[in-house]
Amino acid sequence: MALLPLSAKLFAGKIVYIALEASGTSDAATRPASNSNLWLELAGVNEAIEKKEKVTETYDEVTADGWRTYKDDYTTADYYELKTRYTTALYEQLRYGLAAAIVQGTAQTPYVKSDRKLRCWVNMQERMQDGQDRVVASLFCEIRAMDPPASKKETQQPMFELWVLRSSLNSINFPA
Repeated sequence: MALLPLSAKLFAGKIVYIALEASGTSDAATRPASNSNLWLELAGVNEAIEKKEKVTETYDEVTADGWRTYKDDYTTADYYELKTRYTTALYEQLRYGLAAAIVQGTAQTPYVKSDRKLRCWVNMQERMQDGQDRVVASLFCEIRAMDPPASKKETQQPMFELWVLRSSLNSINFPA
């Protein structure tokens, strides 16, 4: 018998690049070119957890052996939780609900946006310890800052959520 394709011990991390939404250059219908200066690295990703929102329906059905309870699960959304080693202007903008990107040295009004998310393209590379990519995903997402980490005697590790949105340009590649 043969192993399933892509069978391997996996020791990998994620490298994440984002390009914030901009009409005609980075929106659901337009993915920026790989060499575009719109791409920025979300540096220091320590942890990336793929998650799903599900709806579960249970039902009873008669079988040859009598009544039996069944369960159907439907995935309604896919998202990632990312923990980073670095805080960024993007994190602070989302955290403080700023209406626009941070302008250093200029006072801005905090907590004006209750809808604290931005749309963006995400290029996510699952990189193995040998330097090779195992999976490369290009996804249109909403990025949200999760609750701020506690201010205590250790390095903060901000967390983001990336909620995958539908786009005909979304792709996933398993390099040869």
